[in-house]
Amino acid sequence: IIPGSVKIIGDNAFSGCEKLSNVRISNGVISIGDDVFKECVALKEITIPESVTEIGENAFNSCTMLMTITIPQNVTVIGEGAFCNCTRLTEINVDEGNTTYSSEDGVLFNEGKTELICCPAGKVGDYEVPSGVTSISDYAFSSRGEIFTVTIPVSVTTIADFAFAGSSQYVNLIVEPGSKAHEFAITNSIPYT
Repeated sequence: IIPGSVKIIGDNAFSGCEKLSNVRISNGVISIGDDVFKECVALKEITIPESVTEIGENAFNSCTMLMTITIPQNVTVIGEGAFCNCTRLTEINVDEGNTTYSSEDGVLFNEGKTELICCPAGKVGDYEVPSGVTSISDYAFSSRGEIFTVTIPVSVTTIADFAFAGSSQYVNLIVEPGSKAHEFAITNSIPYT
């Protein structure tokens, strides 16, 4: 239990704590730093309070037992790779009052749903990117360990280099000929239809 008197959980604070299984962060904490819970492989449950405004880069990277997480309404920054390698994570839910981020079917987007930030690695089955999405972030589809198909609409004009990091050997893309996704698949040797 981290009390509300703590305002910032510093970088790497609990990184590699392999037996840490439950964390409750009290209201009053503002920032979760970079790599704070990285490789906490037993972490199953975490409560993030409304006071938190920032979740750092790789904050939950490789928390392989974490299955769901809720982003409170005041979070305005989620660092790159925050949920990378969370192989059992099936849902990222965002409080409806959040004006920076949103979620749909457990997938993390920016508020306007034009940027797909993270499709959890534990989400089972194929995925169709919504038609209004214009960009796919680094690590958006990372660390999938089974074959899956992602349908990418022509509205997507930007796909980050590491969007499929750790998953490229398992993914098949469904793309429109001549689209950015088609070009991305060819450039990165990812199978496509």
